Amino acid sequence: AIVAGASKEDAQHIYDFGLTLGTSFQIKDDLLDAFGDPEKFGKQVGGDILANKKTMLLIKALELANEEQRASLAKWIAKNDAPTEKINAIKELFEETGAKSSTQNAMDSYYHESVECLKALSIDESHKHPLFAFADWLYNREV
Repeated sequence: AIVAGASKEDAQHIYDFGLTLGTSFQIKDDLLDAFGDPEKFGKQVGGDILANKKTMLLIKALELANEEQRASLAKWIAKNDAPTEKINAIKELFEETGAKSSTQNAMDSYYHESVECLKALSIDESHKHPLFAFADWLYNREV
């Protein structure tokens, strides 16, 4: 935006577009890692779970869990000898706690915020089209 001579306001909109779309992309990646179709995703589903990565799914699960669910999460996080069972149990807890739907809502919110940033750009609509298409592709991707 700066190289193209955009106004400070448009440069901020394009920056905010990248930031919010990138956040939506990462959240989608976390969701696909846990709940994606391995045939389409191209890698092992549950890799983040096995690596105990602090994804939004895990953070939300810990935030929304009751005492029993939190204890179960802690038990599974510490377990390293039953990968399939660990993945399935934690995915179930993601759903039971509402972490999955909360994470999907956050992804949606960041995506829609990124679209609003594009709409606010004071450039010709035809120049925005490739960015809208890119955002849509990232948001709807299955891999």
